[in-house]
Amino acid sequence: MTLIAVGRYQRRTGRNIINPDKPVHMANVLLPEAPPSKGKRVADRVYLFFGWFLVLGVVINLINGIRAARS
Repeated sequence: MTLIAVGRYQRRTGRNIINPDKPVHMANVLLPEAPPSKGKRVADRVYLFFGWFLVLGVVINLINGIRAARS
């Protein structure tokens, strides 16, 4: 669930989960943050993919456990 939350947060805001409020300074001027790079977007999708993959595995194991307990 954490991977899904991280992926969704980064995809929605474009900010890093570890340091989301990090301002960008250049010559004592605060610059707006640039849109997320292609690498960040790919990382966000990887987080989401692995998060949902793990959730799917948990759901399948839970269903199999319930079926085994019934019989």
